[in-house]
Amino acid sequence: MEDFDLEMVKNHEAFKNANPRHRDNFLKLYSQGKTPYQLFEEFTLKAIRTGRDKYGAKAIAELVRWHTWKNEKKGKVQNSHITMYARMFCYNHPEYSDFFSFRGSNG
Repeated sequence: MEDFDLEMVKNHEAFKNANPRHRDNFLKLYSQGKTPYQLFEEFTLKAIRTGRDKYGAKAIAELVRWHTWKNEKKGKVQNSHITMYARMFCYNHPEYSDFFSFRGSNG
């Protein structure tokens, strides 16, 4: 996992209104390379390349689960982290920051 400034990520617009407990837990796992984020990113970029301008993070998370169910070494997608995957995608790809919609401060 590449190095990143944890405080900078936490304070980024993509993580605005994120649940602090879920955010911090996700970022800890992400920084340790214990999430299948790369698959989430790959499937999101595929959805974008097919012409979608919006899509659900839950749908992409289910694809990740399907592709990792036999290999838990890649990490599991926790329900409470699905929005964090989407937020991390928006952080890493600001040009697609409106691809996912975020509601309130639940996630």
